[in-house]
Amino acid sequence: MVKRQDKRGAEFTITTLIVIILAIVVLVVLMLGFGTGWANLWGKMSGYFTTANVDSVKEGCKLACTTNGVYSYCNQIRDVVTIDAQGNKDSATYKGQTCKTLETKGLGFEACPSIDCGSSATQNKVYTNSEAVNLCNTEYTAAETPTAKLAVCNSVKQVLKDDQTTSSLSCKTLIPTLVC
Repeated sequence: MVKRQDKRGAEFTITTLIVIILAIVVLVVLMLGFGTGWANLWGKMSGYFTTANVDSVKEGCKLACTTNGVYSYCNQIRDVVTIDAQGNKDSATYKGQTCKTLETKGLGFEACPSIDCGSSATQNKVYTNSEAVNLCNTEYTAAETPTAKLAVCNSVKQVLKDDQTTSSLSCKTLIPTLVC
């Protein structure tokens, strides 16, 4: 006769193990976040998931030049992320740049001879709402790749409101039906 052992405490399932591991990971992230500061933590973590975007920013600048998007070329702020030879986020990442300033960074951005960013009229171009919508439509239609279309959606126009104040609005905000 075989004696049965009581196995009430042996129901340690895989699900329980996964929950314990996730709880430990969350606890570690919370400790690091509160210990080093959330901005610092997210900056370090995003470095593992960030890929180079030089080509997509270049495409957006070419599109701005082709469509004569003066504001997009001269004023829209762009962050360029580069990757070093080991595949790590490069310290030479360029934040807060415009297409005009990226021409001189040695990343292969071509100058746009049809746009003059030096004149104050171009830097402070303000559109009526209908002009901004038409410009966004023209730029979006001219965009040939999904990356270029996304750049148009995110491009910002200075729009004159009814009360004579200006507002910075993206093409996606001006035309909510754009597929971005």
